[in-house]
Amino acid sequence: MIQKSFAFIAYRYLFTKSKDTTINFMVKICFIGILIASCSLTLVISVMNGFEKATYEKIQSIYPDLIIDVQGEQFDMDCLSSILAQPIYKVKHFAPQQVGQTLIYNPETTQTPIMIFLRGIDPEKESLVNKLDQKIINPKSYPLSSLTKNNQLIIGCKLAEEANLCVGDTARILYSSDEPAGLHITFQQITVIIGGIFKTGVEEFDNNVAFSHNLFFDQLFPDQGIRQVHLKLQPHAVEDEVITTLKKRLNADVYCWKDLYPTLISALKLEKWAMFFILILIVFVASMNIVSLIFMFVTQKKRDIAILTCLGMHKSSIRYIFITISLIIAVCATSLGLLLAYIVGKILQTFPCIKLPDNIYDTSYLPIQMELTVFSAIFLTTIMISFLASVLATRNIDRLHIVDTLKNE
Repeated sequence: MIQKSFAFIAYRYLFTKSKDTTINFMVKICFIGILIASCSLTLVISVMNGFEKATYEKIQSIYPDLIIDVQGEQFDMDCLSSILAQPIYKVKHFAPQQVGQTLIYNPETTQTPIMIFLRGIDPEKESLVNKLDQKIINPKSYPLSSLTKNNQLIIGCKLAEEANLCVGDTARILYSSDEPAGLHITFQQITVIIGGIFKTGVEEFDNNVAFSHNLFFDQLFPDQGIRQVHLKLQPHAVEDEVITTLKKRLNADVYCWKDLYPTLISALKLEKWAMFFILILIVFVASMNIVSLIFMFVTQKKRDIAILTCLGMHKSSIRYIFITISLIIAVCATSLGLLLAYIVGKILQTFPCIKLPDNIYDTSYLPIQMELTVFSAIFLTTIMISFLASVLATRNIDRLHIVDTLKNE
């Protein structure tokens, strides 16, 4: 029976008011330290997840789920349509896209023409594979078909600012539909109208991209054909599996938007993990206070340990008493720290009040993304560190001399 009473003894040692104010103070220090460390770690990781999610959403909003590229060849759209319609590929919608390089300038100014990537789209299908229509800032709530009809273009906000162009203005495009002859390129010129202006927040799009109707694009580059197809997958499709299946079937380059930004993706993941391991050191330092606390408990309770040993309690059970003390502190402090982090996170999600510079970050306010896996991982990690610290501290019990303690205490 006495072997099973270590939990009760641990509870009495911890919650019975001790005459030793130093131990009471150390208990509070351990509790507050673990609470603050776990709360801080959870909030920082949640904010890092928020930044990662905001970056992903901003970039993914202008890209489809997958892109098929034949690298200079042309698609047979009738054949491709029949392939993508098969259920095995899990393609919900697809849209062809053409890309060419042109120069654009404002005839009302003397500025040098600006090199841009002109993308020819099918407005109806394009709206099904990405959120370009939601990125139009002027005019708002207009369908892509009305903004790209005839010779109208949709240009990025930075490009519009640099070329001093507004919606309804006339611009001119310099293009060459022929292959360059040596070092000589013959340009042709055509007048276009600015039908809309978009803002994605991605610099390479806002500075250098314009969209036109694919019929207008064919007028400029009649021999180019369709070389890219953008795909929207079904909700539960796994990107990697679809990429592998399509590559085998089409013998073409199939990739997702993450493959276009490998450095950014790696940097976000590395930053999050680096921050996690740095902040886990704070939890480690806070948990190390438990070592001091257990040493103080063992020193103060030497007489009790000797008596319990004489009554037949094994030293392993005595160690469990002090390990239980540390685990009670760690579990209570960590749980309260995680609860505090959750409350702060919910407040930041409901009332975003920390504004960030738009030209530096991918979001206007401090983002935070709370996940159950993060909370669980931090809880288990903190408890594990506290447990190991208490095991290390209780090794001192084996070196106690029971007979000398009973004589002298």
